Amino acid sequence: MPFSPAWSRGYTKAGVLGSPCVLPTPRRQAVFVILPAPAEWATRRRSVSLLTAFPCARIELVSKPGITAGIEKLRAEALDVFQAGVAEADPARAVERALGTAGSLPVPGPGGVIRAVAFGKAACSMGQALGAVLAEAGLGWRGLAVVNRENLAEIDGFRVLVGGHPLPDEAGVEASREVAEFVAEAGENDLTFLLVSGGGSAILSAPAEGITLADKLDCTSRLLACGADIGEINTVRKHLSFLKGGGLAARLGGGELVTLILSDVIGDELSTIASGPAVADPTTFSDSIAVLRIRGIYDEVSPRVRERLEAGCRG
Repeated sequence: MPFSPAWSRGYTKAGVLGSPCVLPTPRRQAVFVILPAPAEWATRRRSVSLLTAFPCARIELVSKPGITAGIEKLRAEALDVFQAGVAEADPARAVERALGTAGSLPVPGPGGVIRAVAFGKAACSMGQALGAVLAEAGLGWRGLAVVNRENLAEIDGFRVLVGGHPLPDEAGVEASREVAEFVAEAGENDLTFLLVSGGGSAILSAPAEGITLADKLDCTSRLLACGADIGEINTVRKHLSFLKGGGLAARLGGGELVTLILSDVIGDELSTIASGPAVADPTTFSDSIAVLRIRGIYDEVSPRVRERLEAGCRG
């Protein structure tokens, strides 16, 4: 709402959505009175936007009959909008919408079973929603979920493991191995659901063969320190990881894989969300080396990291 420092003492204006208007004021309003500022304000210059613009004036909200009630109504409406947005973004509701009615669910082949793997910060809520839909359809399943410790919860039909977030840890490394073994057991007639959410990169943190978690973390830290963007970081760490960059899908023993991805990435690039465990990696080992050289840290990363990337370039 624009204010003019030329307004005289006690002059009252009302505004709707930032537009000044003449009294009588509309229903949704806030009434302000322009008053002289205390002398000390001119020297303090506190970082308040209105004072920065008009250091010689102060603006007070006037409480009058009807005004306070109108503000409370606006506050209630704003809260309703916020809560509706949170509800629509709820991971469980997203899973329910994606799967639709029980009659439209994919089913395993003859003699096949349903497996479910959920990982990321929303793993438990997504797994619980999937289980509810499958139970309603009269279908059984076996599930494995990996979640950060803060969101740990029991889920019917799932064994729940933990992995470090935001800092990867050895628990996440071990959980990655268990996930790989679990999907490798899938048979030709089995159906596997993969539920992916944000934080999965850290939670399933197992490094690729030949390097350690410390090697991988050191490389990522150096990329962050030199200002690499998320695309560059993902390019490198997907080639230093056990399950990222399509590695999880590649370990599926057989059958059909249905992936539900809860995006936390602007633009919803599937190879970026949780580093794309079920998506073909569009980048190469050569791209990874190029990022490290451009950022000037190729000679600083672990020799094991360089050896893996160079071996990848050789095929």
